[in-house]
Amino acid sequence: MDMKKLRNLFVFTCLLGASALIVSCDNEKTISANELPSSAQEFINAHFSTAQIANVQKENEGLGGEEFKVHLNDGTEIKFDKSGEWKEVDAPGNASIPSQFIPQNILSHIAENYTNASVVSVSKDSKRYEIELANGMDLKYDLAGNFEKVD
Repeated sequence: MDMKKLRNLFVFTCLLGASALIVSCDNEKTISANELPSSAQEFINAHFSTAQIANVQKENEGLGGEEFKVHLNDGTEIKFDKSGEWKEVDAPGNASIPSQFIPQNILSHIAENYTNASVVSVSKDSKRYEIELANGMDLKYDLAGNFEKVD
């Protein structure tokens, strides 16, 4: 490849990267808590009633649709998909999160095998649940709540 083509490729790559950065910045905006899907509002009210919503970010995930990131005044962060279903809950530091929304068989497995270990983070996707315990262990479960492995 000659120098002119190489330079043009470099400039094009830099411009493409810069435009992607600009677009990604435009894909996130602050919204009011009332603009969250009702199921997300119900989830927060049911499981985090003692905390207040500090701010809500609406993110455009491209082909994946919208995602909402809620920051509570106690430092907890909750991510919701476009329909308001929770995707991830993270507590600040090693604080434990409420666990009523985690499948009971997962909670039973944790109680039986990791005595006194509290859940500090949980996420779910289309394949599995991932649980982080206060002791630093990361556990994976299938969507039915069956233990898969320690990660």
